Amino acid sequence: MKKRLHMILLFAVLLVCFTGCSLSDDSLAFDVDEREMAELTQTIAMTYFDVSDTEKDYYLSDGTEVQKTAVSGFEAIQTTDHVGDFISLSNLDDNVVIENGANGKVNCSIILRYENRNVEFMVSYSENKGYEMKRDEILEYYEEVAYSNYGSTLEDIVTQIGYSSVDDFLEQVLAEEEVYRYTPEACEVSAIYTKGELLGQAAEHTAIGMVTVFAVLIFISFVIGLLKYVPMLFDPKARAEHKAKKEAERAAKAAEEASDEEEGGSDTAEKSTAPVIAAADDGELIAVIAAALAAASAERGPAYTASNDKLVVRSIRKIR
Repeated sequence: MKKRLHMILLFAVLLVCFTGCSLSDDSLAFDVDEREMAELTQTIAMTYFDVSDTEKDYYLSDGTEVQKTAVSGFEAIQTTDHVGDFISLSNLDDNVVIENGANGKVNCSIILRYENRNVEFMVSYSENKGYEMKRDEILEYYEEVAYSNYGSTLEDIVTQIGYSSVDDFLEQVLAEEEVYRYTPEACEVSAIYTKGELLGQAAEHTAIGMVTVFAVLIFISFVIGLLKYVPMLFDPKARAEHKAKKEAERAAKAAEEASDEEEGGSDTAEKSTAPVIAAADDGELIAVIAAALAAASAERGPAYTASNDKLVVRSIRKIR
């Protein structure tokens, strides 16, 4: 039992240790020269961060995926994030992050300094497996030119024209032909916000969403409440029934109030009910009761025309 417990504890410690470990250069998807990748990322950023309208139209319509994303991203940080004017590139020794990306790619992120806030520019690279072959072709070509035209070695010639080594010369030639060790596949441009700003934006979006939802719910409830009046718009009979029902309810309410006031026996009640009783003459009462009877007979169906018990109302008298 103790042995098992020790094994479990050891496994937990190892799991925590491996979880806390950060990626090293050896764990990247392919071999990377950090300085070279960072400089290439800077070159891409400086190429597309400020383009003319003609160039922008071309890149957005006929450019590569990297060109489209870069141009549209730099436009968005000005119109949406309002980062202001470009100031400078950040120091590559302090503000470069290189890490594994998706599908065997390596991401390189640099910081661009703007007037109002900094901007992160990230490029996703894949390995250019044809780079070494292209480099060997160029090396062979210039060695042949140096020997046939100048009768000297390539190393002597590049030293004479100011290069420190043949490798530096080849890097320059390959860069002019836009051939790099790494092929840019995608990029992303995003303004950098503090945690407080992000929380404020989240709260603002949440409040707007909640207000919108409740406003829509209230509007839907109002529309549902009006649906009961829809049949009356297209059926005259339904309108007449509704009107008779309302008149009957008002008459019943008035009679109930008058009865309650009479039972109270107060002089004030008698004075207040006198106008109501005087106003409600026999003609009006007969009209109200007739409307109520018509509404009741209509609810039984269109085939009904008269009461089956042959009840006839001759006169109505108020009971004292």
